[in-house]
Amino acid sequence: MRAAAFEGLARGKGQRQLSRELSLSLQTINAVKKATIENNYRSYSERSKKERKKKKYSADPANAKTKHTGRLVRTKYGTLRIPSWH
Repeated sequence: MRAAAFEGLARGKGQRQLSRELSLSLQTINAVKKATIENNYRSYSERSKKERKKKKYSADPANAKTKHTGRLVRTKYGTLRIPSWH
């Protein structure tokens, strides 16, 4: 669909007209337009695995600001941190 949006923009069609014809959001059309202006538009399949953005599911523990104390205990509800009683 993005390739069709790219072709439509190259032919001079309007963004709203393209979004209606292709059933794409204006944000998608604008992203394609911005990428073509910067001359770096490539489809997801054309990019290498290293270039693709990886999904982040949680914060990196190495960058955590607070240091946790206690021990980790696995339960059926997940891993819990039990405070230590010193």
